[in-house]
Amino acid sequence: MGIYDIAKHTNYPGFHSMPADHLVCRKDVWDAMPKAHQAILKVAMQALALKTATAVEVANARAAKELREQGVNLYAWSDEELAKYRAGVKKSWTDFATTPEAKKLLKNHIDFLTDLGLMK
Repeated sequence: MGIYDIAKHTNYPGFHSMPADHLVCRKDVWDAMPKAHQAILKVAMQALALKTATAVEVANARAAKELREQGVNLYAWSDEELAKYRAGVKKSWTDFATTPEAKKLLKNHIDFLTDLGLMK
């Protein structure tokens, strides 16, 4: 038995805020790497991000189609409801971001959402 055997309502599209793929390595290792290798990794990460984003969009569209065929109702949140949600989670994000690295990542995320007009 799955969740949609019981629940016939869900939101779609989702309310996730930022599509992202990341490469993490120590800065001293990155800085010591030849520039050509850095360029290869940058291009590879861009290709991975595009491939992943495309695959996720296709998979989501297929899943939405299948859910509708199973009688599941899909609801899109209004801009106002998304704004309420993001305002609520912003406090939790701020409480959670306790290290300098986390604070910097959170600032970038909030700046991204603000730039898109999705957060104040």
